[in-house]
Formats: sequence, C-alpha cells, structure tokens
Amino acid sequence: MSEFSSSLTERLMSLKHDLGKYVAWQSANLEEAEWREGSARLTRAVQQDVLGTRTTRGGASQPAWIVYEMGVAGMSLAEREQTSPELGRVEERVRWMQSIEGGLTSGDALNDRGLRAKMQEAQQEIRACLSALVRRARGG
Repeated sequence: MSEFSSSLTERLMSLKHDLGKYVAWQSANLEEAEWREGSARLTRAVQQDVLGTRTTRGGASQPAWIVYEMGVAGMSLAEREQTSPELGRVEERVRWMQSIEGGLTSGDALNDRGLRAKMQEAQQEIRACLSALVRRARGG
C-alpha cells in the first residue's frame, strides 16, 4: 500500500501530466542532430515547450515554473518530504529554466551548444522524476 494520500497522488499525477508531459512535448521528438547543432525549429519547439507549457482556457501561455508552482501550491511540509528527492530535482530544473527566461524568449540561449544539452537533460530529468514519483505514489 502507498504511503501517499489519495489527494497527494492525484496532485502528483496532475503535475506529471501538466508539467512532465508538456515541458518537452515538441522538442522531445526532434533529431539529436538538431539538439547538437541547433536550429530555428529547435528554438521554436523549446520556447513553446518551456515558455508555453500550458495554455489556459483564455488562451494565455503559462511557462514551466508557473505550472510547477501551481502544482505544488498548498503542499504541506510533510508532503514535500514525502516527495523528496524527486520533486526537489524537478524544482531545481524548473528554476534553472526560469533563470534563463530572457535568453529563451529571445532565442539567444539556445545558440549555445552546452546550454542546449543542459536544456535537453533538464527536460528529460523533469519527466523521469515525475514519472518515478507517480509510480512511487501509486505504490508501484
């Protein structure tokens, strides 16, 4: 049996869907060569994935960090401890994305090969951590 409450499990499943799925929705399907070399297509895909992770019913785009903050809002200290270390790693990656928001918006950040590699790694880690966390929450 899972140590997680059903409400926390549902909240984590929602975060996995809203953040984990869409933070790399388009860019995850691009060829490795585009990640290595960079391209306008890669830049657009990453911008959409990270800066427009979720679109509200009113049509406004919400970046990954807002989606994350909404997903963890109201989580108790005990729940935060239960979701450690996975949620902590997700937060680190999301905060890094937020720290380069200006470069993502302009597209300049993705001109740097090292930064592109770090972005791809961050997207993959967010997805992997949220998947592992949901599995654990579901008792799997």
